[in-house]
Amino acid sequence: MNVAMVILAVVVGGMLCKNADSDLYLSAVSAALVLSAGNVINDVADRDADKVSHPERPIASGKIFSKSALWIAVILFVVGLFFACAVSFVHFIIAAVAAVILVAYSFCLSKIALVGNIVISLLAGVAVIYGTVFHICEEGIFAAVIAFSIHLPREIFKDIQDIDGDRAVGRRTLPIVWGVKQASVLAAVLSIIAMVVIEIPYVLGIFSLYYNSVASISFILCGIAAVFGFRGFGGTSQKILKFAIAAGIFALFAEVVSRMLL
Repeated sequence: MNVAMVILAVVVGGMLCKNADSDLYLSAVSAALVLSAGNVINDVADRDADKVSHPERPIASGKIFSKSALWIAVILFVVGLFFACAVSFVHFIIAAVAAVILVAYSFCLSKIALVGNIVISLLAGVAVIYGTVFHICEEGIFAAVIAFSIHLPREIFKDIQDIDGDRAVGRRTLPIVWGVKQASVLAAVLSIIAMVVIEIPYVLGIFSLYYNSVASISFILCGIAAVFGFRGFGGTSQKILKFAIAAGIFALFAEVVSRMLL
């Protein structure tokens, strides 16, 4: 989940649970800063693998030195945790735990088959309810589950795309351990499961037609990603699922707006 998406996810998740005060926006800023720091740390940890898979990235290409990047990450973490603390001690603890997990993911968990994928997907789900931890509602929980269900297959497809770089540095990601074909099939099946999860809150009457009219785009994109996944095009599938995530967030936003206007 990139910075813009995490801000939207936190805000929309909070508004779904009728929490739209200033603390919600501070939570969104905090989440964005912590995520940004985590992304920088991940790029530092991945610099050798990225020289093979993503040589254009700033750290891998040598445009930014690793030491400088680490200082940037530290500053982002500190400021992010400061904003979290300004909201509440609970938000600070959640942000701090997320920061530790992001660092652990970059240097350790990403090397373990499936574990890293699940951890990042869980953090994506937590982001949705992060801004409303004191007002968690049924709608927020469903939104978090949807976020998790779309992120998980995308993370696996990303590992398939990065397999050459990961293999070069000795990582044991899912496509390396299981094989590309088996990992692609699993990710494709998970994409189909995500299609079902997207529709469940509408079928149960928790979300309205306004949600479903936009969520159908995410539903279709997950299906297309599954088709490409079964055919072995993991790189294409992960790009499609990125748009599916964005469509899912806007579907939740459509639900929020409909409740405000009706």
